[in-house]
Amino acid sequence: MVSNVNGGGRTLSRRPISEFSSIEPVDSFGPPVDIPGLLAGMAPMSSDVKGIWPGNLDTNVGNAPDDIWMSEVAGKSKKDASVSPNDGIMKDATVQKYIKGMKEAFGTWKTDTIAGRIAHAQAVIDGVTTEAKLPSLPIISDADLDPRSKLTIENAVFDSRNWRMIVRADLLARPSLSAADAASLAGTIFHETRHSEQEFNILRYVEPSGWRYGGITAPASVVKLARANPLSSDSAIGIQAKTMYENMYGLGSARRTQILRELSSSTQGYNQTVQRYGAASSQAMFSRSTMMSSHDAYQAFPEESDAFSAGNKIINQWKR
Repeated sequence: MVSNVNGGGRTLSRRPISEFSSIEPVDSFGPPVDIPGLLAGMAPMSSDVKGIWPGNLDTNVGNAPDDIWMSEVAGKSKKDASVSPNDGIMKDATVQKYIKGMKEAFGTWKTDTIAGRIAHAQAVIDGVTTEAKLPSLPIISDADLDPRSKLTIENAVFDSRNWRMIVRADLLARPSLSAADAASLAGTIFHETRHSEQEFNILRYVEPSGWRYGGITAPASVVKLARANPLSSDSAIGIQAKTMYENMYGLGSARRTQILRELSSSTQGYNQTVQRYGAASSQAMFSRSTMMSSHDAYQAFPEESDAFSAGNKIINQWKR
């Protein structure tokens, strides 16, 4: 997840470490879901959680950013076939170095302090960001945050305002990690690192073109670095950056808000149904299906889809 402001009031039942979506699904027969302030905390129009058109939600909307992305890339593929949105930290060599480094970092998990665990993971991330020529990305635990800012529904977030990654304290405090837990935590961290790369590419595309990217408050040092390394708009990565920008502040902003409102409304409806009929009732199961449809639309946001691909690449290759 990408977040400008790590606001409070966003609560769902805890998701297992094996999942790292920003708004996680809940167990079929779990407790009610509670997300008061979802729109304020997760993605108001001025925040940098972005959206896409999942076409099944509204067929009365014109050409969607993902259609623009696909058509523009297809048109440019012959001209620059070597450039792909899956470049950057998603390169195979980078992924393999990351996996090797994180396995070594997690190797001393049982004997490390929490600070030591963060430091070992930080060293690996520093290698990734340095090689990819990205701004440094400090990792902190949400235990260091104000209680109102602690993570509730996320395993981790990329905080673009302060250009840092925040990881949920209870994940870092686990006394040990199974192989599956290690792979998933590594995937989560890589997922958030990918978000930082997305944001940096947007700044590289927008700022050199003279656009005012009003929806993000990035540190001056990050903006300066982006301006010094402009991203060509005549490349697949440039088109992707433009598409992400449009999803946040142009064509996609209204739809993003719509999806988040539907998620909030359907979640409240699920809570009410569980309270009235019980979590195992057919009514609750139907209501949950509606809620999960909105959740799936949220995960279909282009930035989330891309970041999930990054995290899944780590998980899928972890055992090799």
